[in-house]
Amino acid sequence: MSLINSKLIQEKGLTPYQFPNPKESLPEIVIPNAIPDDERVWVPQSEQVWFRPLCLNASHGYWTNLLRVRKSGVLSCHRHPMGVHGYVIKGRWQYLEHDWVATEGSYVFEPPGDTHTLYVPEDVEEMITFFQGNGVMYYLDPRFHTTKV
Repeated sequence: MSLINSKLIQEKGLTPYQFPNPKESLPEIVIPNAIPDDERVWVPQSEQVWFRPLCLNASHGYWTNLLRVRKSGVLSCHRHPMGVHGYVIKGRWQYLEHDWVATEGSYVFEPPGDTHTLYVPEDVEEMITFFQGNGVMYYLDPRFHTTKV
């Protein structure tokens, strides 16, 4: 237990969980500056599009990342065979196939099988969204042909 937690527990009279975690449980991941100052942490995906992996869990098939876009226009047409959750941190975006706009503070759930084309409006200088996905992502052309997985 850290000195910070020991002091907090003592000062507030709090009681933490008293038993060990299951032996198969993994350690926590804490990333203090999820939106980094160091540009090298962002992985280029295409021109003016980056992602920042936060958790890639191959054994359970899920991933979390930040998507950052610094251009307007169509980003990609894609499909998720499993559900995806998103939270818009900065800017806004929409899917050409739907009539809603995801703005700062919006939560988005993409159901399994939903196919959509991400679009960032012209007046958005930077968009950052946290995504939690499960499984793969299929990139498609407008006629539903897979271009990459």
